[in-house]
Amino acid sequence: MSKKIFLSFLDEIPDDKLEGFPPRNGQITLYTQKEQNGQNYRLDKQGLTSDKRHNLQIQANKQAKSTSVRKQAPSTVATVLVLEWSDPAVTPGQVRDAFKKSYNNGGSVEKLGTQPKPETKKKTK
Repeated sequence: MSKKIFLSFLDEIPDDKLEGFPPRNGQITLYTQKEQNGQNYRLDKQGLTSDKRHNLQIQANKQAKSTSVRKQAPSTVATVLVLEWSDPAVTPGQVRDAFKKSYNNGGSVEKLGTQPKPETKKKTK
């Protein structure tokens, strides 16, 4: 049952919460499930990693409406690390897919993003 609730939560997250993350370090809640949907999960940003990745985590809430989700609380159920200046940019759909993969693999850490290629200087004659 909790997987169905998790997938419903992922679909509920607005795209703008899955891109353009706040640059500041430290923990911030980006999105909390709506009360009418049970407030089962929340999306947190746990700062930046040393290699400049946004540490995004979906956590089960202790006060969740679902008893199966409450049993998971207060644990992180899925983790995605998104490179800060990825080129090309990581899309909300890619973040959702990575969260699904992480959840299905017991909360494994999924990394997204490609380092921008350094600009090459044009040779002049």
